Parts: sequence; C-alpha cells; structure tokens
Amino acid sequence: MRAWFDGTGLVLFGVAAVARIAYLLIFQPTLESYYLGLADSLLTTGVLGFGGRPSASFEPAYPLFLAAARLVFGERTLLIQLLQASVAAAGAVLVYDLALQLSASRRTATAAAALFALHPLLIRQASAASDLPLTTLLLAGFALAFVRIRDARSAAGAGLLIGMAVLARSMVLPVVVLAAAILLVRRRRLHAAALTLVALAAIAPMMARTYALSGSLAPTRSGVNLYVGNSPHSAALLPTYDLDLLEPEAYERFVRAHPGVAEHGPAFDAAFDDFLTAVSVEHMAGHPARTIGQKLMNAAYLVSPRLVPLRISGRDTRVHIDDNGAARVVDSVARSPVEVWSHAIAASLLLAGTVAGVTLRRAQLGRDAVLWAIAVTFVGVNAIYVPATRYTAPMLFVMMFYTAAAFDELRRRSEARHLAA
Repeated sequence: MRAWFDGTGLVLFGVAAVARIAYLLIFQPTLESYYLGLADSLLTTGVLGFGGRPSASFEPAYPLFLAAARLVFGERTLLIQLLQASVAAAGAVLVYDLALQLSASRRTATAAAALFALHPLLIRQASAASDLPLTTLLLAGFALAFVRIRDARSAAGAGLLIGMAVLARSMVLPVVVLAAAILLVRRRRLHAAALTLVALAAIAPMMARTYALSGSLAPTRSGVNLYVGNSPHSAALLPTYDLDLLEPEAYERFVRAHPGVAEHGPAFDAAFDDFLTAVSVEHMAGHPARTIGQKLMNAAYLVSPRLVPLRISGRDTRVHIDDNGAARVVDSVARSPVEVWSHAIAASLLLAGTVAGVTLRRAQLGRDAVLWAIAVTFVGVNAIYVPATRYTAPMLFVMMFYTAAAFDELRRRSEARHLAA
C-alpha cells in the first residue's frame, strides 16, 4: 500500500487507532459472547461449536481470529480487544488508497480516510464482540484489490479477499456474483473467472463442512434472522426495539411444531433453520403489499440518522405477546444521548454527502461499480432480513468516499471562483 511509504498511512492509522483504543479504555465494552465461546472451543477441542459439539450456524473467520489472539494473549481479553481495534484501524489506510485510486485526489482520499477513522459507529464496533470490524476491513481490502485488477493474478488476489470476507459474514456472498458480472460487462472474462474460482475455493471448505453437518450450504442461522425480520410481530418492534428479542418466541414456535426433535447439534439447527425460513416466506407471501412496504422502510432505516434500534436490550428486557398477537416490549434500555446524537450527526453528514457526491461524480460512476455492488448487497440483504444500524458498518466506506469526493469538488469549485474573482 503506497500510503504506508509516504507517511500518510501511519498518520491515518494512528488517528484511527487512538480513537478506537481511547473508546475501549474509557467505555470498556465486553468481549464475552458466543464468538469467544467458539474460539475457546476451537482451542480446547478443535471443534467450531460449543462444548465439543460442532455447530453449522457460524462462519469461521472471526472465531479463528479470536482463537489466534487467545493463543497469544490467553485470558487477557483487554489485549485481544487492543489487537482487534488496531486491526480495524488499518481500514483507514485501505480507504485512503481506494479513494486515491478512484479519484486521483489526495484531498478526497484524506477526507474519506478521516471519516473512516473518526466515525462513531466504526469506533464503537472496533473492540466489540462482533465479526463486523473484520468484515469491514476485508471488504475495503477487496474493493481496493478489485479496482487494481490488471491481470489474472491480481484478479485472483481480489477473489481471495472477497472469499475471506464471506468466511467472516456469509451475507457478503452476492458481492462475488456482482463483481464477476462487472468484469464480464467490461469484457474481462479471464479476470472474472480467476476472481470467481479463487473466491469459491476459499469458501468451499466452509460450505462442505456446513453441508456435511446440516445438509445446508449456508450457516444455519439464516432462518432465525429471516424470521425476526419477517414475523407477525416485527413491524411492532421496528424501529425502536431490537428484533433479536423475538428469538425466544421463534424457538417456542418451533418446539411446539416439532416436539420430538432433540435439542442441540447440527440436526436441530438445520431443522430450526428450515422451519423458520418456511414460516417467514409464508408470512411474506401472505402479505405482499405490507412486505414490500416494510422492506422499503427497512432500506430507509439503514441510512437513517436515527439509530435502529433506538433502545437496546438489557438483562431483563422481554417481549410480551398477548392473546390477540400484540407485542409489547418491557424493560428496554435507552441509549446514551452521546451515542444517539453522534450517530445522528455522522449519518446526516454521510447521507447528504453521498447524494452530493453521486450527483457530482455521475459521469464517473462506472469506475465505482464495485462500490455499488457492496452497497446494493448490504442494503438489499439487510432490508430483507434485519434492518439495524450496526449492520451498515461494512458499507460505510462507500458513503465516505462519495462524501469526500463531494467535499473536494465543492472546495475546488469555490477556489476556482475565488481565483476568477
């Protein structure tokens, strides 16, 4: 990466790392989660799962990252979080190089990287128990590798990066198809083949394992995510409450329909996934107009200045569903005003900047096709499944690029008018 060699990268990385580490030390987010449980299982039993039982519900990349960090740092989770935050901070350098490649403007590139370094959502997520920081880094690296494709070897490198991103979060898979389609439209068939084959080779072991365990090619938590976003109660919770609160209700519904299915293990996970997928599709098909309207609203929620969900779940937060099917959330927790307003300001800036940037850059949008592939994938998949602000993190660098491009162009025009005067 050229930015590392002219000192710019070190400055950008330093700013991003300081912001993320400061947040970690001040607010001390926990790393305890099922991801850490998966990592510990990998280290103690060699099995991606829980208690020695394999699971087909999770992608392997983030648990493997945590397992490697455990080997180095042991039980010192703060050091693991410092490592994770530092790795996430490297995304600022990738965004700088990507913006420079697309715009040929150091001012645009610096502004885009600065937005990445200081965005409140990315800062909060960097040390959280989440695969999203790793997914964000891999997607930014893929986008940079894609715009630098010159031969089959560089196309294969881009394919490896997007394959690794799928191993971190399987919802990224449509980007592989869209990226290959972009290359085909550009009549670069060899590059499309190299990218696709290498990406599939990277993904294949996960798919083979998941299929052997469950009979499914994808991780078996798709069904529950589809259900909580498309149940009879989803609209009552959106956009104020966390849809994950509906998971216990989904579980109870499955148990009532399948009382003889043994709990735990891949067979249970697969049956649970298939059942909830079928229920969700039936619900959506039975209410087509309502479903389409909700999906459009979901897409709006993803870029809204309002945090979704606005209230979070605490230890005692529950959903109560009465005999008439009405859902009511009790004991939810308000977010801090700092979090609410920092997101509102950042999201408003990016939304206005993206609209301006796309408008000003409309003659060059073909060069940015890979950015659109990423944005369309995240907006589309999250609108269908679960619309939540946190899930937009891996595509925010797309909006940051257009915001920076708008800022640069408007400043250039202002300077030109000043010189003309």
